Amino acid sequence: MLEMIGAEHLARRCQVALGYTAGVPQGGLYAERLADTITDALQRIYRAVKAPQLRLFERRTFRPPWELASVTTWLPGHECYYQGKYYTAKEMVTGGLPPPENPEAWVEKPLGDLVKFIALDQPWELHEIDPAGVDLKAFAFAADPRMSDAEPITACAWMGDYPGGGTSRVLISGDAVPPEVWVCFQPKTPKISLEPWQAGQAYYFNDRVLHNGDTWRCVNAQGAGEPGTGDSVRLPWERVRVPEMFTGLIRDYVRAAFMEDEQGRAQLFNRFENELEACAQDYRGATGHVEIAVFEDE
Repeated sequence: MLEMIGAEHLARRCQVALGYTAGVPQGGLYAERLADTITDALQRIYRAVKAPQLRLFERRTFRPPWELASVTTWLPGHECYYQGKYYTAKEMVTGGLPPPENPEAWVEKPLGDLVKFIALDQPWELHEIDPAGVDLKAFAFAADPRMSDAEPITACAWMGDYPGGGTSRVLISGDAVPPEVWVCFQPKTPKISLEPWQAGQAYYFNDRVLHNGDTWRCVNAQGAGEPGTGDSVRLPWERVRVPEMFTGLIRDYVRAAFMEDEQGRAQLFNRFENELEACAQDYRGATGHVEIAVFEDE
């Protein structure tokens, strides 16, 4: 199990490294700077370290599940997934009966007519995919590769390779591609916040707040109440935690960034880079299916 720590715990360790014994700042310019510096360290670490422990294996569909209809208005031409099949809206639809029971609003779309792609940031999925964490030769599988001998679907390519594509989607082609696939990837770098959540304030997609020791990312602005509460098709908040194994590197980076002496700062950054390279070297060439990252909720 990959041990994770919350933003407040991590910030406290950084405060100690900076020589402070006071509590973790919540809100204000200093807290913003500390959170941004920790996030900057994480971005450098995630670019350099491709550890098997960070990989996620998730089953994904090529279009949003119809069950999101309670929070989604489907316009004519919009496509959805329902119980192993895809459907196209013939008219504007909000809620109502499932597509097979509502033929006036939905028509089944044959799988062979569907452009099958996985968006790196699918708004109905909690985890965003890091482009640098995608191996096109071992990205999509017909079944969970940890529980079967499923071979990767080899016909994967960036949709940017095609006219009008862009690079935010991975095309998965071939006649044998099933209606849903398992994907293997490294998620995007966690971004933390030390700005406290405030009751009654409106929050929107990708807003981040600190609540009960953790950073939370808003993934559904509609009815986004208190983080960690609610019971809906898609919870309003995603808990953002950091791999505990990177704590030392983050602490060293923060010390360097906050060092006022220019020579001392350069020395500390050099130390950080050397330690980062050593950590990255440990995982170079690491292969195999180790290792879904099981994130602790506690």
